[in-house]
Amino acid sequence: MLMLKKMCIVLCGFLLMGMPLGASSNAASNDVKNINLTAINCNVTVTKTSASDFSYEYNKSLYTVTSTLSGSTIYITVKGKGSANGISDRVNILIPDKSYEKITVESTKAGVSLPELNTNLDITGVDGSSMSVRVPVGYSKAISYDNTKGSGSLTFSKGASDYTVTVKTTASALSVPAGWPLFRPNLTYNYINGAGKAKINITLENSAFSIAAQK
Repeated sequence: MLMLKKMCIVLCGFLLMGMPLGASSNAASNDVKNINLTAINCNVTVTKTSASDFSYEYNKSLYTVTSTLSGSTIYITVKGKGSANGISDRVNILIPDKSYEKITVESTKAGVSLPELNTNLDITGVDGSSMSVRVPVGYSKAISYDNTKGSGSLTFSKGASDYTVTVKTTASALSVPAGWPLFRPNLTYNYINGAGKAKINITLENSAFSIAAQK
């Protein structure tokens, strides 16, 4: 019994010190049609979950996470408390696996990774932000991606088709899949796959970006 009490005291002490904890929001998935994510000085991974609520896994000593629901949009803000967070330190945002009308991401000195989602995406990154997007099979929406002084990647899942990619660059580097047209710096880059239904527009300034297509 004494040993059990000691273990309980130690465990409670770790929790109070800010070990990674999950916090559930009050927003049920059927209330939310849009997600607005702001990430500042942190690394964020967005993961789909079968749960009906939004939840967050993070170390409270390193990050602050807030979320509010306004109408059909959930606003999530993630901030790092310092500049020394390691690459392995991150916040995991778990979102219900359902259809969304639009997801907006605003990133400042942050890394953001998004899962495969058939939804409209509006992504902006500045000051060293790095953002990763995966395009699923059957994607039929639109992606707007704007990055200044940062990096990022766009990966088409195996079998993804019928999309149009337009990239505008200023003093930036772009890597494209084998077989795509050659990239020429400071000129608008265009590639159409199949019917070109999904529209993907990327704007880069002083940034590096990679496009990959899984085979």
